[in-house]
Amino acid sequence: TDCHTPHDDKGQPDHKRLLQGVSSLPIKPKKETKDWVDSTPDITRSGLAGKWKEENVDKPASGQPVVVAIDGLEANQMKLVHVAGKRLVVARTDKGWAAFDDHCTHKGGSLADGVMICGTVQCPWHGSQFDVVTGGVKSGPARESIKAYRAEPSGDQLKVWL
Repeated sequence: TDCHTPHDDKGQPDHKRLLQGVSSLPIKPKKETKDWVDSTPDITRSGLAGKWKEENVDKPASGQPVVVAIDGLEANQMKLVHVAGKRLVVARTDKGWAAFDDHCTHKGGSLADGVMICGTVQCPWHGSQFDVVTGGVKSGPARESIKAYRAEPSGDQLKVWL
């Protein structure tokens, strides 16, 4: 994926144009029921690079990182991780790894159900875009940043400090 961010006529990053082709994909919000059969195409759930992944992990001891398996995650793929009732997304970007809350600050959409390209995740509900490393809002309607966490790879695992 070419991660050059297009710029507007004032020289500012144009994040909406970066994800322009992706935002028109047929994305359906995920219902919060266990029996819902997901018919959304894989492309909308994986950052354009494969099947969506999910894992349950135990809550770590106080001060210790969450350890998540990352083998098989390619650039621009995300994985939903359940940690003691908390939904966390780990993501492989073109520059490394990121971890952030699976909750759009606009209306609560699942970011793991969205699309990620070049370090930017887009919420499938209303299109808000966030930087996956800093959590900062790149494009609204969201106005509040998402929570991003320190993430360090260690072999085929990712250590995430919550």
